[in-house]
Amino acid sequence: MITLLKSAAAMAILLFMPPAPALAQSRPNFVMIMTDDQDLASLAYMPKTRALLADKGVTFSNNFAQFPLCCPSRATILSGQFAHNNGVRGNSPVWNGGYAAWKPTEGNSLAPWMQNSGYQTAFVGKYLNDYERETYYVPPGWAKWRGLKKVNYWGWIDYNGDGTLKTGTGAEEDYLTDNQTKRSVNLIKFAEPPFMNFTWTFAPHVDTGTTTAIPAPRHTGLFDAIAMTRSPAFNTQHTTGKHPLFAAFPPLSPASEAAAEINWRRYTESLLAVDDMVEAIVNQLTVSGHINNTYIIFTSDNGNLHWEFKRNEKLLPYERSIRTPLIIRGPGVPQGVTRNELVLDADLTATILDLAGTAYGRVLDGKSLAPLLSTNAVPWRSAVFLTGLYDGGQVYDQSYTRWNAVRTATRKYIRASDGHEELYDLDADLWERFSVVADPFYAGDLAALRALEAQLKTCAGASCWVE
Repeated sequence: MITLLKSAAAMAILLFMPPAPALAQSRPNFVMIMTDDQDLASLAYMPKTRALLADKGVTFSNNFAQFPLCCPSRATILSGQFAHNNGVRGNSPVWNGGYAAWKPTEGNSLAPWMQNSGYQTAFVGKYLNDYERETYYVPPGWAKWRGLKKVNYWGWIDYNGDGTLKTGTGAEEDYLTDNQTKRSVNLIKFAEPPFMNFTWTFAPHVDTGTTTAIPAPRHTGLFDAIAMTRSPAFNTQHTTGKHPLFAAFPPLSPASEAAAEINWRRYTESLLAVDDMVEAIVNQLTVSGHINNTYIIFTSDNGNLHWEFKRNEKLLPYERSIRTPLIIRGPGVPQGVTRNELVLDADLTATILDLAGTAYGRVLDGKSLAPLLSTNAVPWRSAVFLTGLYDGGQVYDQSYTRWNAVRTATRKYIRASDGHEELYDLDADLWERFSVVADPFYAGDLAALRALEAQLKTCAGASCWVE
């Protein structure tokens, strides 16, 4: 069915009405908890999240950030579109991104769509990069708004709903993640269903102006006796076939390796307050009587390398950067199930809209995960298209070289904007130490994935789906 959106924000935009939700008897609620820079492996250190969400829902072991960087990933979740379609291709205008690239079209995005269909909407936390430059401004579609004006674990600033600013103090209860937990719990306590509440944390991102995340005081030092798990690619000099930029990255000195251990401990400890947040939100949903009709989505905007290939970074086309946690619990969702299908952050938008039965005003590049929220085997995509930057800080790369990648269950092809190519056999080399792009044995794979990259880099909607 095609209809017209009634709101002034998106007048005369053609809308596409998805089928009625398959998993709920009435319109469900949605709660999304999204972390910042959390890699997939760190879920092992979040026991409450595993017990309350993973054991009660579906875990997606192959979830990918279509553009593994904060602002583009968030724009993808709010638009349901890949970066080349929503126009947000970096964290700042220098990269053709940032909030300035998103703001002109944000009236036609997930929050307005949900609000226009009758949902009470609320947002707490870190929004899109450079939103901090705004004077008091509530983006369209959010009835309750506590977006951060200044993003720090301490001394943060956010916007109150009455148009004033709230500044965090040094008091222990003002630790950012805990403050966000209190706000989110309070919003759920007084929410009128159906509602959509997003809480986007700053943890485990490094604090502004520092090199580490800052855990809550009660968690600081808990992992001091735990050694960082070093992957086979940790600080490796074996970068055969990688982009020449990698030769410019200096290896870690012994002192830097020791600092990397501390960095990882603070990073992981900062997630313990998020673990407490998950518990508090689940408890409030239960007390308020909403738990049985609420989908809880736990994810991250992107992953993060921990000195694989000498880099402590997101952005890059390698596994620890592009793979992120994704757990969904909710009505009709089986408990304790793991799905291995290739899924994307863009799929979350389509999933919420599908389950809510809500009209939308863009051509969606993702696909609803509703068929996968069961134990049934269903046909699914065979490849995902990813994109990003090699050197966001422009320390080594003065031209902002970009990359595209096609990831299948067993292969990954990467093509840089300067023409450099990489190919990895993920069955034989999960940590991508040795590109096989020049190996004749893989010539057929290389040709097929080259063609697929050329097709997907301009895809939209159904053409982004690979059978």
